[in-house]
Amino acid sequence: LWITTPEGINPIAPAMLKACESVGIPAYDDLNGELMESEGGAAIANVRIKDGRRVSLAKDYVYPALKRPNMTLLTGAEVLELMMEGTKVVGVKFVKDGEVMEIGATKKVVLSAGAINTPKILMHSGIGDSKELSSHGIKTVVNLPGVGKNFQDHVLLGGCVWEYKEAIPPANNLAEATFFWKSNSALDTPDLQPFQIEVPYGSEVTGQQFKLPPNSWTIAPGLVRPKSRGRVYLASANPKDLMRIDGGHLREQADVDALIRGVELCREIGNSDVMKPYVKREVMPGKMDRKTLTDFVRNSTTTYFHQSGSCKMGRDEMAVVDGKLAVRGVEGLMIADASVMPRVVTSNTMAATVVIGERAADILIG
Repeated sequence: LWITTPEGINPIAPAMLKACESVGIPAYDDLNGELMESEGGAAIANVRIKDGRRVSLAKDYVYPALKRPNMTLLTGAEVLELMMEGTKVVGVKFVKDGEVMEIGATKKVVLSAGAINTPKILMHSGIGDSKELSSHGIKTVVNLPGVGKNFQDHVLLGGCVWEYKEAIPPANNLAEATFFWKSNSALDTPDLQPFQIEVPYGSEVTGQQFKLPPNSWTIAPGLVRPKSRGRVYLASANPKDLMRIDGGHLREQADVDALIRGVELCREIGNSDVMKPYVKREVMPGKMDRKTLTDFVRNSTTTYFHQSGSCKMGRDEMAVVDGKLAVRGVEGLMIADASVMPRVVTSNTMAATVVIGERAADILIG
């Protein structure tokens, strides 16, 4: 896989690494090296950008496989449900070009629809919490109460923002510098991952409240070890209806406390002497008392878009898949996406999800 450190970076990114060092956070040359096995640190984030374009995983995995005679890719096809004979999966029902179609499966079906749509497909197929299914008039085929539960996501605040002294255009992916750190030194692993964003970044609440100037930059506090859990659930028995999502963000007070520490740390870095050449003024949040800062954290909360955990792997009664990614109580069905994570990984979820796919391939070919 093509992975590299970006070129032509905005000078504010390496400045932030030096600012991190000034408050005791060490800087590293590679985000995915020693830093990940230590107490944390700061680095320029690796990217998948080649010749000025982002390289997609489809280009790495899917496109080369399309040359094989046993590989067919259907685009514009939306899966409605699995076809079942008792507790065995025998195919997939989907809609394409407005027409409902079916494809049989003689060996196995692998679901890779993500932490929102994988449980959706399962539930519409009668696989899930029997109480929830019956409330929509869906017949239970396999009672798996964990389907849609244990939903997790990384929280990203929008954010701590400073106005530039002089405008500097953003570079690459607009967010080149980041760090991992602990909100509490007693933790076994970092739980914070703020990202420097080279443009203003606020929530729909704070962006309006503070009237963010376009000529500004952000350090967005991120929480990557959330204790809060949410769920995804059906809106109706109609597969065309979108899922309902209760992210559960900040349900646990510990997550609020961690993000308050994250805001304090980001403000310390952004207001450090190292960053003064890039700061005309601090736009938000500014100095706040504990209650006001708590409100700011709640109003700033957005998502990292790292949805995970809604069909978790395990051995308890809420587990949906086993150690070989097979759906419990269902014959001929595997899941290979971020929904199987019992606990969301600390880092961004893409690499871990690729590994899940690689592991699924190992299992399939023995």
